[in-house]
Amino acid sequence: MDFQPDLIITDILMPEMNGLEMTKELRNLPQFETTPIIASSASVSVVDQEKTLKQGCNVFVPKPIEAIELFNHIQQFLNLEWIYQFKPHTDNSQKLSHITLPSLEITLPQGIDMSELRNAIETGDVEKIEQETLILKQNDLQHSDFYDWLLQATHNFEINKIQHIFNTNC
Repeated sequence: MDFQPDLIITDILMPEMNGLEMTKELRNLPQFETTPIIASSASVSVVDQEKTLKQGCNVFVPKPIEAIELFNHIQQFLNLEWIYQFKPHTDNSQKLSHITLPSLEITLPQGIDMSELRNAIETGDVEKIEQETLILKQNDLQHSDFYDWLLQATHNFEINKIQHIFNTNC
């Protein structure tokens, strides 16, 4: 209350009071009626996004957060103009002309019904991906390394990488 922010960015899942409850309470206070609120969550279902808007958030940004998207929203809400300054590198070792990603040599287990997992991956539902992976891992001990990789990638919010692996191996 003392700080009076110009903009608030909140996660939906927070301890004690979640972001939606916080937003609802803030919107009931006159000093926060028009303060822009950006909500973010790893759960990207349409229902969750609609809930955030109904509770008073101005926009929903899915995790992993794309910096450019977030900056565009901040620019819009605060009527900012970004000023970019590029400094020449004096040390050639600091230049990054490109980044080479290691090739992903991950293959999906064959003969396993992964339809529920695929649906969760397509929608980017992190909680459902984790849940379905744990079920598959429990029932398919032979491919536990794959499921461990998938759980790690899910915990790191590497949804694009997971989607790429599943789309490539279809």
